[in-house]
Amino acid sequence: MKLCSLSKIIFVPMLLFICSGSLMAQPWSFTITNSNHTIILLNDPGNYTINGQAIETGDYIGAFHVDSTGALACAGYFSWYDFSPINESMAVYGAYGIDNGFVPGEEFIWKIWQASTNTVFIAEATYNTALPDSGFFNENGLSLLSSLEASSQISTAPWSYTITNSNHLIILLNDANNYLIDNQPIQPGDFIGAFYEDSLGVLACAGYFEWFYFAPNNESMSAFGAFEIDNGFQPGEEFSWKFWRASDSTEMDAVAYYNQSLPDQEYFNPNGFSLLDSLITESVCDTPLISGHPVSQTKCEDESLSFYVTASGSSPLTYTWLKDGTNTGATGNLFTINNVTTDTAGNYTCIVSNACGSDTSNIAILTVNESPSVSISGTNSICEGDSSLLDAGTFDSYNWSSGESTQTINVSLAGEYSVTVSDINGCEDSDTLQLSV
Repeated sequence: MKLCSLSKIIFVPMLLFICSGSLMAQPWSFTITNSNHTIILLNDPGNYTINGQAIETGDYIGAFHVDSTGALACAGYFSWYDFSPINESMAVYGAYGIDNGFVPGEEFIWKIWQASTNTVFIAEATYNTALPDSGFFNENGLSLLSSLEASSQISTAPWSYTITNSNHLIILLNDANNYLIDNQPIQPGDFIGAFYEDSLGVLACAGYFEWFYFAPNNESMSAFGAFEIDNGFQPGEEFSWKFWRASDSTEMDAVAYYNQSLPDQEYFNPNGFSLLDSLITESVCDTPLISGHPVSQTKCEDESLSFYVTASGSSPLTYTWLKDGTNTGATGNLFTINNVTTDTAGNYTCIVSNACGSDTSNIAILTVNESPSVSISGTNSICEGDSSLLDAGTFDSYNWSSGESTQTINVSLAGEYSVTVSDINGCEDSDTLQLSV
């Protein structure tokens, strides 16, 4: 595509221009606000590529923010042309009053529109880190876009939904490995959708998220509630999830697992808040199966122990340890208790969970025996030629530092005498006495 000469450019109100007899539309629109961030673009098209090929004159570079619905919205773009020897710049705009741009600290998301094929690609960016703001919006900020690599074509959103005045915020983790389509990480251009059951018993979309390259921040999407008519979730209704894979335009049911520390988890609540820990296509989601169960143990007070569980199933697996049915707060497959007491005795189980189900271990019984308490009795100061009878009390076995194994010993030499005693359960205690002559 050749660059239009100024004499052939005709500006029209519909944001179209005519070049050498061809008609080309601008692919996106944005709102100019009183808050902006400057992005420097290098003058080498080889830094900005589509499937390994340099960007061409007439292509567009666009900066996108995530709006309140979880959709990507343009906040500034640049129409590429052959320029040299200087670099160029573009402005991206911040939100002002309403949801019409970036918020401070929000990450830039990039797309490239290829004019020759009228195709939008999502692009992964690198920045010159010598500049202060890099890939994050800052009012009056400055970044240099070192490169853009586009390889994933963006398709039209597969679903539609109604934005209502009732919504529930869903946090999405920034790791594609948490969201698996046929055991493969979700790809840029794929979609995650939240579905409710309408009055006809049919699943209908109430919000979606278009996956893109993002790091290190998490993102969010909104799931919308019904307002006056059957156009969204009812309070307390469970979320149903679907994937849409862009590579083959395939829709798939998915099963979800949620961060249990947040209040609403899998149920819609107006102004609710959930975190989607993982999402896995239903057809390949393997329910957890415990193969190694924790083993019952008997311990003396102040000893330590570890319970261990082995399980298989689709990742990620989470572990919840219970004592007598109450959550202990332990979350690993190895659960260690230091310095056990009679209060820690009880029945322990582990629930292993993932997006498609859970399995509960056998009960492991912890028995804690009280340890003996020994105190050596006897005179600790004697005259020369006298002796002192040291008595450890009544226990099952004795081990004196002087070598005896009896309850009492008779000593006449100055020094330190210690004894370790044990009871019928093998629990031990020690005491020491200093004898002076």
